[in-house]
Amino acid sequence: MKQAEEVSVQAASHGTLLNTSRLDQLINKLEQNAQVAILPSAANKLRILLDGPQNSLASLHVVADFDMTLTKHWNALERNISSHGVLERGEHVNKEFAIHTRQLYHHYYSYEISTSIGHEEKTKLMIEWWTKAHEAMIAEGFTRRSIERQARDANMQFRAGVKQLIDLLDARRVPLLIFSAGIGDVIEALLRVNDLSRPKQAIVSNKMRFSDEHGSSNPTCVDLDALLIGFQEPLVHSLNKGERVVQSHSTLSQQIHERRQVILLGDSPGDAQMAAGAQHDVVLKIGFFNFGDEARRREFEQVFDILVLGDSSMDPVIELLQAIESA
Repeated sequence: MKQAEEVSVQAASHGTLLNTSRLDQLINKLEQNAQVAILPSAANKLRILLDGPQNSLASLHVVADFDMTLTKHWNALERNISSHGVLERGEHVNKEFAIHTRQLYHHYYSYEISTSIGHEEKTKLMIEWWTKAHEAMIAEGFTRRSIERQARDANMQFRAGVKQLIDLLDARRVPLLIFSAGIGDVIEALLRVNDLSRPKQAIVSNKMRFSDEHGSSNPTCVDLDALLIGFQEPLVHSLNKGERVVQSHSTLSQQIHERRQVILLGDSPGDAQMAAGAQHDVVLKIGFFNFGDEARRREFEQVFDILVLGDSSMDPVIELLQAIESA
């Protein structure tokens, strides 16, 4: 962890004018939290966010992963459920489906977090995992109604401070783009039932297709009991999610076109690329290092600018946004 004065010197070395007092104040405040690690790459990015020509929330959008980023990694002594996991639990789900999906998790998850498997091989394995999981969901016969019920019954634990963060972004009209390799329909339901859905949010994730969507003359009139029959393309897995997909969403593109400063939030090294595919002035990458050994931490340090350690709260992100607003 760098001391405030060391980070300030590094920022000044870029030859740009800098309000060191404001930057020092922010870094000092962040470093009072023992669960925050500020890496050398953060200095110039923080300077741009605080003292650049577009240093306001009006120039900013936030890109966030969902599972284990907006949500907690741990629920007591157990791993928190994911948006996929929401569909596995409850008395209305067949045990065979739940067992099968857990077997898939135990088989593939170690590959997902491995630091020794190459990107190409890992991508192949992730496509296998997601495809098999989606096929199992289709076979289970989910409907819109059953998905809403599963979300309502799930004991989903959101990360401390998430509601404050979402309320702040909403009040300041800062777009929040949620990129997830999970299930978009489940994420939408989870946000609704937990009073976290806001107008300036957009979710880019695996979107379900239902049996009433073919040939309908009124797409706004949906059948809650229509069956899940497939997923929209492209498949979004843990290694390919990002703003490249936004180009096919005209509404999202318009929201972020003039907002060229980004705060990115993720909990895996792959998440650090979520803002790739679009032009930005600066992307400050905040990694939630929920768990892992030294090798995994080094992997995080190579791609993120700030680490939040140990499944901690959203406080550092909120403090950063408040500093930008007051700049």
